[in-house]
Amino acid sequence: MNMRRNQVKSAKKKGAEKKPKGGLSFGFFLFVVGIVASSMMLMVLLQQFALKSDLSARKTESRMNSELTRQKSLRLQLAKLMSPGRIEKMAKDDLGMEEPSGVIYLKYTKDAQGNMACTSTYESQETPGTPSDSTAGADASKSASGKTTEEKTADTSASVAGKEPSGTLTKQ
Repeated sequence: MNMRRNQVKSAKKKGAEKKPKGGLSFGFFLFVVGIVASSMMLMVLLQQFALKSDLSARKTESRMNSELTRQKSLRLQLAKLMSPGRIEKMAKDDLGMEEPSGVIYLKYTKDAQGNMACTSTYESQETPGTPSDSTAGADASKSASGKTTEEKTADTSASVAGKEPSGTLTKQ
């Protein structure tokens, strides 16, 4: 039995004296594999984020370009709608309006009794491109702009109750 004890003691000494091998341990290997796997997953996630951001930027740029095109179209449409020729055509065709043949000037004065009296002066204007109907005479005169105008004075009366001009104007 003694011998058996000695064998056990010597086996314990041999096990205690064993030195670790000079290689990598299994735990260190798992640690390195975990870091590499984490790095690869992080790279995949970053690449997905970059692709999503790029896709979002392209969609936004596409919407911006379509809105700029729409804005240009609306500005062109607005310019067409606001053109003087179109407005004049609509006024003549749709509303039955026509170019004025002259201008009526009203002059308000007080008479001797303190009532307001109104006189009117009609000045006919020539439209560009049409010859004048009047010849040189007492009724024709040259205006400051060089156009021939014809002046007519009409007798008018206005019924006014207060100090300010108001009421109806009738031609006599």
